[in-house]
Amino acid sequence: MLLGLFSAGVVISACDDSGSTDSGTPDTGTPTEAGSDQATPQEAGLDQAAQEAGPDQATPDGGSASNITCPSPAPNMLELCVSFDNSSGTTVYDESGHNRNGTLTGSVTLVTGGKHGKAVSLPGGLLQGVDFGNILDGKLALTIELWAKSTGVLKGWDTLVSNYSEATSSGYWLGGSPLPGGLEWDVGTLTLETLKVYPLAVNWKHIAVTYNTVTATMKIYVNGKLSTQMGMGLLTTPPVSLAKLIVGRGGVSGTFPFKGQIDELKIWSTARTQKQICEDAGGTHNPPLGCTLP
Repeated sequence: MLLGLFSAGVVISACDDSGSTDSGTPDTGTPTEAGSDQATPQEAGLDQAAQEAGPDQATPDGGSASNITCPSPAPNMLELCVSFDNSSGTTVYDESGHNRNGTLTGSVTLVTGGKHGKAVSLPGGLLQGVDFGNILDGKLALTIELWAKSTGVLKGWDTLVSNYSEATSSGYWLGGSPLPGGLEWDVGTLTLETLKVYPLAVNWKHIAVTYNTVTATMKIYVNGKLSTQMGMGLLTTPPVSLAKLIVGRGGVSGTFPFKGQIDELKIWSTARTQKQICEDAGGTHNPPLGCTLP
């Protein structure tokens, strides 16, 4: 648990790739919004699962020169999209159309050989990261997607993405769990951890996390498959932290850095379905076999 400030929630399904998969209904926190990913009011409260089987699909080690991250025009509810292929100096450009550009801090560089094109390389130092400022705070629903490859085993408190406020124990945080190689997803005072170890140092892994305060659920996906999920209980208000959104380290203190590479960051103001997340990763969604990545 991050800094011991999070209280564990009740896991309602520990899937770890062999359990369940979402339905095709978008899990959105805003039933009245319009858009292609929008659920109907009847669908908005549903978050059902169907059985899924099949082995975890490993992704090839290495990347290609093409950028498949940020479609144009940007889909509805895509709030941030950073391929790390478009930059100037220490600025990395948001390609979602919202102009939420990030700033490289510390000894962070952009390198070739990412999952697709360039990636951000994080050496694991204090105050490193990609700083996007105070954005995407207090959303009713959220999805974070990225590709990650670590240098060594992912450790507890290694931060992938955070807008968590240590002062108020609010916001959200994604990174390594106390189980070496495991993943942890924190929303407000709730903590969700995978029961399975994912060797990020061996292959690039597509990691996606969601929360939805309307359906009161939070989930972790790896390589397009639902790994684990839990209910959010009484935490049905948006997690407002007023903290910066930073990739690669914790918040104001600059601690808990991640050592490795991150590529193709997307953040949506809706809880994406398993089918959508699989396709975002470039995979084929084919229940009951699940998500197959190339």
